[in-house]
Amino acid sequence: MLGKVENKTLKAEKLKLGDKIAFFSPSSPATVFAPKRFERAKKFIENKGFTLIPGKLTNKSDYYRSANALARAEELNELIRNPEVKAIISTIGGYNANAILPFIDYSALIKNPKIIMGYSDVTALLLGIYEKTGLVTFYGPALVASFGEFPPLVDETFNSFDEILCQPPKLPYHYKMPTRWTDSFIDWESQTKAKALNLNNWYFLGKGKYRGRLIGGNLNTLSGIWGSP
Repeated sequence: MLGKVENKTLKAEKLKLGDKIAFFSPSSPATVFAPKRFERAKKFIENKGFTLIPGKLTNKSDYYRSANALARAEELNELIRNPEVKAIISTIGGYNANAILPFIDYSALIKNPKIIMGYSDVTALLLGIYEKTGLVTFYGPALVASFGEFPPLVDETFNSFDEILCQPPKLPYHYKMPTRWTDSFIDWESQTKAKALNLNNWYFLGKGKYRGRLIGGNLNTLSGIWGSP
């Protein structure tokens, strides 16, 4: 097992039009329980000029997960080892992505750094990869959950995706708070239009200025991996 990487930060190359983006299912089998949203998400990303590479667990299901831990890890490892893949994003989150941490090919990521992105319990993978390799990872959109949404939210999501992963960095970076948000629940397979939206505002729970390295993610997941090797 690869030990902790000290004081070394790895960064993947920026994405370019035509690059290959792979997707994997480390937890819930969204490609199975939300096929319409899955197809909508694929078309959206492909229409933006990228090529999608499916992980081998696409359209596979083992009840609440896509497969057992070893199979889920191997799906990710195959994409990590594929030199043509420039970015790997999760299809959705779930509850058990942390189970694959011991089986990830961290050495392959060090040799061939690439963008790794997801949200929810994929937090465990993002932080584990960062700890073991020093690779900067991205807590961000998931393929089915995020890019299967309807406009205008899907467009705002992609604009942020493009700014961070495709465009030259603008320093200092000024984060743009999304102008709208929603907490509407609509069954994904019956949804045919955008959700009801609310105006968004800043709420700063503190005062002063802060400086440091931003490391975070899903808080429920963080509480479940404290002290892991």
